[in-house]
Parts: sequence; C-alpha cells; structure tokens
Amino acid sequence: MGGIVALIITSEKLTEIGLSAIVVIPALVVAFQGVLGMPLALNFMRRYAEIIKQKIDDGTFVPAKEDEHGEAKPEPSPVSKSQVIRLFSVFLGGSIAIALSEVTPIHYSLWSLAIGITGLKVGFYQHESLRHANSFTMTMIAIIFVVIGTMADVTPMQVVKNLPAILTILLVGTASIALGGWLASKLVGWHPFKGMPVALTALFGFPGDYIVCEEVSRSTARNKDEEKKIFAELLSPMLIGGFTTVTMASVVIAGILIQTL
Repeated sequence: MGGIVALIITSEKLTEIGLSAIVVIPALVVAFQGVLGMPLALNFMRRYAEIIKQKIDDGTFVPAKEDEHGEAKPEPSPVSKSQVIRLFSVFLGGSIAIALSEVTPIHYSLWSLAIGITGLKVGFYQHESLRHANSFTMTMIAIIFVVIGTMADVTPMQVVKNLPAILTILLVGTASIALGGWLASKLVGWHPFKGMPVALTALFGFPGDYIVCEEVSRSTARNKDEEKKIFAELLSPMLIGGFTTVTMASVVIAGILIQTL
C-alpha cells in the first residue's frame, strides 16, 4: 500500500512539472520490484530456517516469546464503530491532511501518515479501518484507476525507451537494499540470512512478507511443532520490517524527494 501511495505522490509531481512521459518509470518499478525481492527473500529465509533447525537439534534454539497459551496476545480494540463512522473518520483525517498541506510545505501524504498513526494510538482509528468498513477492495480499485489515469499519455514506445532505466533501478536498488540488510545485520548482531529478508520487504511488503514466512516454515519444517517455531521466529521481524519500510519509509522518502524535482 505504501508503495502505491509513493507512486501516486511521484506521479502527481511529475505531471505537475510537465514530465508525465516518465511516469512509466516509477509505475513499472512498483509493479516489478516484488518479482526480484520475493525470490531473494525466500532464498535467504530458507537458509536461515535451516540454521534454526540445526539449533533446535543442538538444543540451543531460543523460541520467540509467546503468552502462556502459546498464542499472540490480542491488541486492545477501540470502541466499536459502524461502517459509516469508520469511513467518515478516514475521510475526516484525509481532509485535515490535505488542508494542512495547503498551509505548510509538508505533503499531504506525510500529514496523513502522522494523523493515522496518532489516531490509531489514541483509539480514534481502528486497525485496518477500511477492511472493517468493507471498503478496502473498493479503495484499492479507486487507487488503481488513479494510477492508470496518470499514465494516460504514456505510449508503448516510451515504455521501451525507458526500459533500460527501469531495469537498472531495479537491479541496483535490490542489490543495495540486500547489502544494506547485510551491513545492518552485522551491526545489530543478527545472522545476515535473517536481516537481509527484513530489508528486502521494502520491495513487496504485506501480505507478501506473511506469505513468504508461511511458505518457508511449511516447506522446511520436519513436523508441525518445528513449523510453528520457524514461523514465529521469522514472522515478527518481517512484519515490522514491512511496516517500517513500505508503509512508512516509502511515503516519507517519496514526500521529501519530490520537493527536489
């Protein structure tokens, strides 16, 4: 979702300054970045799962913390709201963000992010408000139409012309993210095969990170108990990594970088 928002921010700015012809570059990067990111993350996570299995055999594995029933503790939910109220609260937050962007140099996407996080913390918003309001799919379809609309003037020849730039961005970007994950793993004392997939979540986010964790634990474990241990070890850092890189960082970075165009 964060990648789509970053794409909209970039597309709007490129159209505004008369460079709509190169909107295809960020659009195709967003479309294909997961094609490189997910297989790489899957490969590293499989290797890390083998290390976990070895530790289990040696008796040195320390499982992820769980509550006394072995299940994640449910998060406290805010006061129940009707679907209309949930939608109105999202609309209200978006309207405030746009109004603030008109009187400040900060992009509305950054205001939206700040309002959303604050509203979630104080209980004004509920986790996945659009899903609970049965509006997530409709919203995603609307966003897709917005993205398609920004590419109305793009021709097939422009796609072909920009293809080398797109491939270069994907290859250099993916390699740099993986290298950054390796370096950060060394700094925090993680095994690189654990840290590099967390960094690579920047390329696909949720639900891809959850699906990859599920697939790795299912395909590498030798029994159900081992599958649960591997899944628990992989899931938390991957979900947190996906939230911080895709949901937050991509929007923040895009909002800042477009000011340089």
